[in-house]
Amino acid sequence: MWKYILGGLGLIIAFGVFFMFNGMGAIKSMDIRNVDLTGVGDGTYAGAFKKGRWNSRVEVTVKDHRITDIKVQKGDPTVTSISEEAIKQVIEGQTVDIDIVSGATVTTKALLKAIEDALTK
Repeated sequence: MWKYILGGLGLIIAFGVFFMFNGMGAIKSMDIRNVDLTGVGDGTYAGAFKKGRWNSRVEVTVKDHRITDIKVQKGDPTVTSISEEAIKQVIEGQTVDIDIVSGATVTTKALLKAIEDALTK
């Protein structure tokens, strides 16, 4: 009986580890393309990125070819401060080519990919 219980727990743990790390390597190594804002008109643009457990949806507002606001519509609720720091850097620098938030490479890249998606549609 205990063998079955321990085997079941082992499967649950293995699935959890797979879910937590699935896609992490691909996201870490992916490039974030800078966006030429001179080609982006005024408006609010929706963008999204999903890979593994990383799922970000954003709305990016542009006025006079400048990013004026970024709202996270969906993302990991535990990374609010990370998202806020990345968004601040994007708006201040007017680029998605920012320094990745230390210790949060994958989360930051998922957010930046969603912003890039919004600005390139």
